[in-house]
Amino acid sequence: MMRIFGLLFLFSAMGIQGQNNQILTRDAFVEQVKQHHPIAFAAGLMDKKAAATVLQARGAFDPALQGKLNQKTFSGTQYFNLLETGLLLPTRSPVEFSMGWEQNAGTFLNPEDKTPKAGLGNLGVGVNLGKGLLMDARRASLRQALLLQDAAPFQIQSMLSDLLAQAEMDYWNWALTKEKLALYQEASDLAFQRL
Repeated sequence: MMRIFGLLFLFSAMGIQGQNNQILTRDAFVEQVKQHHPIAFAAGLMDKKAAATVLQARGAFDPALQGKLNQKTFSGTQYFNLLETGLLLPTRSPVEFSMGWEQNAGTFLNPEDKTPKAGLGNLGVGVNLGKGLLMDARRASLRQALLLQDAAPFQIQSMLSDLLAQAEMDYWNWALTKEKLALYQEASDLAFQRL
């Protein structure tokens, strides 16, 4: 696919060159590939993509505001009204802090859900003691994103090196074919003169 794109680019450049009677030099061709090839453009975006991935992974450690409302009213009678709100504060360690407020009321409220009229607050600390003690999904995704960000310059260099190597090969194949065409054209002209 890249070879086809390179050849199409060459032919369009040859059309421009034919209009201006200028020769497309190797350096000019390579510069055009660097500026306009989609792979070169994608390579330029890899740093931004890696930074966005790190930002997204760090977002898993942002505080989360939670809320839940469950209520039932029938024939003008409020059976129950359950309100829970809270704030979750994750950390980069296996510890999470939480705080919340719960206020429940109603005529047919389950005794298990009863709270004081003013509501009931809570504070909590959660620690993963088994599966998530050493590594959990949030910390793993952040570590992976940071590693990808460190590797991005090498990936960019590799992509550009492959692209420019292919462009060089395509240019020299085109130059060889052009010279062969000129040689065959000259041989044909000489043959017609002799004839």
